[in-house]
This record gives sequence, C-alpha cells and structure tokens, in this order.
Amino acid sequence: MKRYQMAQTTVTDWLTAPLFCNTSDYHRQRLVIHGDKHHHATTVEDILSSLPEDISVCIAGELNARLADIAKTRIAKTTPLNLYRQCLGSEYDIVIIDFSEQFRPSVLTALAGTVKVSGTLILLTPPSDSWHTHPSVTRPYFLSYGQTLNKSVYIDKILRPLTDTPETGMISRDSVYLPSPQAVAVSRISESDRLTATQQKVFNKITQDDCSTYKCVCIEAARGRGKSFLSGKIIAHFLKLGLNVAVTAYSQASVSGLLTSSECESGNRAQWMATDNPLLSEDTIDVLVIDEAAALPLPLLQRLLSTPAFVILSSTTDGYEGSGQGFRTKFLQPHKIPVRMLSEPVRWRGGDQLEALVSNLTFRQPLCREEPGDPRESVSPEHRVLTAKDMEPSTLRQVLEMLTAAHYQSSPDDMLRLTDSPQNNFHLLIVKGKIIAAAVVEHEGGIAPEALTEHIAEGKRRVKGHLTAQSLALMSTDANFASMTIRRINRIAVNHDWQSKGLGSKLLTQIVFTCQTEGADLITSSFGADDKLLRFWTTNGYTIVKRGNKPDKASGLPSALVVNPVSQRAVEAIDQLLALEVNGELPPLLIKRHLLRVRQFVEGSRSIDHLYSSLNYLTQLADKAHSYSDVELAAILRRLSAGDSLKQLANRTGLQGKKEMINELRHRCEQLLSSGHDGGPL
Repeated sequence: MKRYQMAQTTVTDWLTAPLFCNTSDYHRQRLVIHGDKHHHATTVEDILSSLPEDISVCIAGELNARLADIAKTRIAKTTPLNLYRQCLGSEYDIVIIDFSEQFRPSVLTALAGTVKVSGTLILLTPPSDSWHTHPSVTRPYFLSYGQTLNKSVYIDKILRPLTDTPETGMISRDSVYLPSPQAVAVSRISESDRLTATQQKVFNKITQDDCSTYKCVCIEAARGRGKSFLSGKIIAHFLKLGLNVAVTAYSQASVSGLLTSSECESGNRAQWMATDNPLLSEDTIDVLVIDEAAALPLPLLQRLLSTPAFVILSSTTDGYEGSGQGFRTKFLQPHKIPVRMLSEPVRWRGGDQLEALVSNLTFRQPLCREEPGDPRESVSPEHRVLTAKDMEPSTLRQVLEMLTAAHYQSSPDDMLRLTDSPQNNFHLLIVKGKIIAAAVVEHEGGIAPEALTEHIAEGKRRVKGHLTAQSLALMSTDANFASMTIRRINRIAVNHDWQSKGLGSKLLTQIVFTCQTEGADLITSSFGADDKLLRFWTTNGYTIVKRGNKPDKASGLPSALVVNPVSQRAVEAIDQLLALEVNGELPPLLIKRHLLRVRQFVEGSRSIDHLYSSLNYLTQLADKAHSYSDVELAAILRRLSAGDSLKQLANRTGLQGKKEMINELRHRCEQLLSSGHDGGPL
C-alpha cells in the first residue's frame, strides 16, 4: 500500500483539525499504531502530552505509570479491557484501545460507538505483518485443554483487511500514514434540543398512542440514530405528567447521560433501578425504560415485562452486543411487541468508516435474499467440510453471518472463538455456489492421562473446554467419556429462505457420515431447548440424556444435552448412562455408580445438582434405614426433588443458608453410608 504524509505536520494536528473545524463536520477516523509495547507507550505519551486540555479521551487497556499520570491531568476515562462497558453511554473525542496483550473484538465494536463525530478511534496492535501470529491472539481465553493455536484466522481474514485500508491511518516504527480527513457530504444535524422529524414521529406515537394501547413497545435503531436522546425526551414527558419513571439496564453508568438529560428538561429525575431490584415488580412504577434490552438475558426480559408498568424497550439490536435477529425472533415477535424504528443518522452520516467497521465485525449485513426455487422440488446440495483457514474470506463471512442471525446472542467475541478454535470444522451445504446451511463441529474428548479422566468423572477436576465430554463423564461417573473421540455440534443454521425443506436434517446426516469415516465415537450437542428443537434432534436419531431445570441465561430455555453414538464403545456407555437414570431394579454395576455419586457428594467433589437420579436412590436408602435421622433425611430429599430450594430447606430445618444446608446433607449422608445402609459392598 502506498504511504504518504498528509498536509498536517504532526499526528496531533491530524487528530484535532477535524474537531476544531467550524465550517464542516468530518467522518470519524481510525488510526492503527503497530509495534511493541514500548513503541505504543512512547507514541501515545507524545499524543496525550500534546493534545489540548479540552479534548476528551478514553483509554481501554493496561497503562504504565507514566501514561496513567498523564491521563490524570486531562479529561480522560481509563479502564481495563474487561470493564469496557463502564465507558458506554458516554462520548469521547479520542478513544484508545490497547490490544497488545489481548484482542477482544467486542471491545472494539462497543467503544467505536463512543467516538464523537469528527473524532478518532486509535488501536494499539502488534506489528501488522506478525499480528496474526502474536501471543496476544494465539493464546486466547477460549482454547480448550490440550489445544494450541499458531495463527489467528480471524485477524488474518476478517480484521486485518478492514484496518489495512487507505482510509485507515497507520503508525509504525518506520512509517507514518495519515489519510486526509473526509468531510461529510451533508453536515450532520447540529446538537440541539430539538427532535428530528423521525424522532418526533416516534415520540408522538409512544406518548400519545402506545402508552394507552400496549403493555410494551420497543424503540429500535442502529447506533448513532439518537435513540438515547429520544428516550430522554420520552422520560421527561412522562415525568412532567407526574408519573413515576424507572430506568434499568446492565449498568447504571451506561444510562447516566440518559438520566441527566431527562432531569434537566423535566426538573424531576427518573429512578435508577438495577435489573434485580425487587421494587421493579411493584405497582408504584408507571413507566419502565429498559436500555439496550437486547443485551439482557431473555429470562430477565420476560420477568421485567411482567411488571405492572408501561414498558419501553430501547435497543440497538444489531450493535456491539451482537444479538443478530435473535432479539426480534425470540422475544419481540413471540410477545407481539410493536417496534418503532429510527433510521435517520444523527451522530454521524452515511459513509462513516467506523460504523462500516462495526457493521463488518458484527456480521450484521443482511444475507442475500433470493428465490430458493419450487418448494416441491427435491434439493441435492453439495456437502463440504472446511476449516476456517481453508475458506476464502467472503465464504467465511457468509457462514458467520448465517450463524449470527440464527442464534439469540452472538457477540463478536463468539465469532472470534468459532473462527480461531483450532479444532473446529465447518460443515456446509451448497447449492449453485451459495451456502444454504452451515454447522460448526468442535472436536472434544481424547483427554489424557487416565488419572485426569478419573478425576473429571469424580468431580475433582475440570479442564477448559470439552463441554459435553466432561459433562457425560461426570454424569455417568465413567471416565471413558472424557477419553472418547467426540464431535460436538456447536451451532447449526439454515438460510432463512431455504428453511422447512429438510436441509437441517440433511446436514446432520452428512455430519454423522463424516464422523463415522473419521472414527469418532460420539456426536453431541447442547443447547437451550424448546419442544420444536427437541423434536428436530430426536427425529434425526439423537437421544436426550440430560435436561436442565434452570433457564439458560441468554435463550431463557432449559438446556438439553443430546447424543448420537457412532461406535460400539459409545453405544454401550450411553446405554449404561440411560439405564442409570431409570428408577427400578438395578444390576450391581449401576448400584455401584449410584453409590459412587453419593460418596463423591459426601466427600465434596460432586455438587448436589450433579447427583441426578442418585438423589432418588439416596432417598430409597434413607427410607430403608428406618432410623429417625434417616427418615428425616428422606423427607428433606423428597422436598428437594419436588423443587424446594436449598435456601427453603435451610429455613425449614433452622439452618443458616445454602452452605449450612449442604454441609448438613453431606453429614447425614455420610452417617447413612457408614451405618451399613449403602446397598451392599462395592
């Protein structure tokens, strides 16, 4: 790429000239500083030291002592990468993100939205030519036990092509490239107290019609459309009417500006309430505003929707939280919640480079809609198995877009994990060169040595990753599950235009064939399951071995674990596991497994939630013992099986909380086993 120096003589001039121009607004800029940590520190120190004092700066990442001292002397917000959400809801002239130690695409996409018009996003990265092999990306948080990563496909095929462009400023040890700032063709709407025509239309609809017609309404917009500004106006309107308004979100900091602006206009203040505040369910609240609703777990949204108040959801559904179509399809549509759209940009204009970057990294471009053909015709797609590094960038993007749209919440970090996990395969169905279905199949199991697998089955150890391999080993007390060759179907999706044609089933059939050819033992999947999903999996030969009692945080559905054994070894192990979960007469081998679970619970390596059907077995043992203490234990266990919580049981028995209740149960079970009522010797 050709490098040239623009007219401004310093980086500071380049950063500040658009901010101080009185005749035009400029598109937001992006600057990448490539190099080692020393180069980053000295370059950023020079920038901060020379910026005018009234330039606001946000810095995400670890700061050395010198930079921290400089930041304290100016309008600056500093935060570690993992606390980046604290910066949301504010705006800055310059945002600096340090990716020299760890790369998190969710941080990039989120904080890009906090850069003001004419401002600049600065990324600190390893050298461009070695970024994809740098330890900051080859040692990610998601690597499973036993895995190594030599190269980040995500950096190489997704991010670097987006940042290594003529529109991106770049600084390295050897060169400086600063493109000319781009003036917007039509200046943005000036910062004023007036609503745009689009905002006014939505304001009127919600405050005049919706509040008396619907229980809930949603304001939906891409970032930069003035959603928060409009929400503040709506809050102020209801406060002026003397109504009690509460605001909730994932953090109070993210709505501080919203609360302040509404108070300035109305003279009153809306109440901030955390999402778990019990006062939200009382009838003293007239209007409840839920900011960035798509970023909240579905069960929480459902609970908040049941409050007596008129509920206003405000959400950037295709923004940094990466919820894709899930928020619409899993929540808005089932609850028949009307949506009020804001489409007119306010904070920046079309052509903004930062917004284009966020759009690309959240894979929110609409998939190509096309006529799939006569639904009566059979489809014979081509099946291909590829790794992320084998795919062309355009193909990889198409697959990730499909997977993002099909699941409730898919953050940019999730897409990084799917792309860079070294033992992921992508199974694709292709018709006329178009991908119409895709699945991510992750390699699990094969854990060694034997001592480690035994500890996993006993509940004494848990290694990173290998989700279903470890779950099956713990559930069955059979260490063989941890050493099996397992293929877990991580995600599966069919293009919207090709659904209801049996393509999901065809893809599963091809996955089974491939796994058999590879010599795998078992195929698994784990997901938030409703009846429709469970029918899909069981119809295709999968067996449900586990169903959770608690709703999944994102989907709001109890999780399910399904299996499809493809080797004789796995068939026998699954048969034993299923037999273990059936009440009735048990052979000695299964009695042994029940007692193993109980004894592991007594010893503290197994939680009471992981007793599974052995809770019933333990109740029967206590019944047979006949002593007063054991009869009392059986009664407690029955209440636990009936759904009483540990806290409720503690209150019944006069104990102080869950921990004391668990200790009491372990003590009583130990007494039961030591008294000889253990079903016989092992």
